[in-house]
Amino acid sequence: MQNYPLKRTQLTHQHILKSFLACICCLFLFLTSCADTTTGNSPNTSSQGSQTTASKGNENSYESTLEAQRLSKVKALISGMSLDEKIGQLIIVEYFGSDYANTALPYMVGQQHVGGYLYQQINHNFEYPSNTIDGAKQFADAANKDAKIPLLIAIDQEGGVVNKLSTLFGDAPPPRTWQPPEIPTKPWRRDRKMLTTCNR
Repeated sequence: MQNYPLKRTQLTHQHILKSFLACICCLFLFLTSCADTTTGNSPNTSSQGSQTTASKGNENSYESTLEAQRLSKVKALISGMSLDEKIGQLIIVEYFGSDYANTALPYMVGQQHVGGYLYQQINHNFEYPSNTIDGAKQFADAANKDAKIPLLIAIDQEGGVVNKLSTLFGDAPPPRTWQPPEIPTKPWRRDRKMLTTCNR
């Protein structure tokens, strides 16, 4: 018996209705799984659950209090932000130069409310005065003074050939040398051969 694909005319209202109901059920399950269940009391709540919580005692009370304080601080911070500040927090920028005051970062951090910046050696970010660890720290401190929210500071660092932190920390080994001994090295050899072939 051969299976032939359904023709468009063979699709009935019943097939469409079944597909629609299946989609609605999936959507319902998805939405109910995202519901906040921490505020309501479930009808199946038993004294056993409260005894387990009570038996833990003060073990988790400090952590939960601390977490609640952090959450309320974040909510207060976000509620006080303008739309421009919220959008700015989604952006990480690059900049040219190594002296904070002489770059575009003071404007981007203070006026555009960017969420962070990316160090790039090609943009001369590791030249004097930011060519030492202390210089890079002073740069970051100056940037964070202008920021309402602490900045995310990033770099594209891979090690080996791509070693953008060499100015501060010296040469870094390539990632393939970081692998645990139980991982076989054959894939690395294959990749190296492929890269050598591609570079010719």
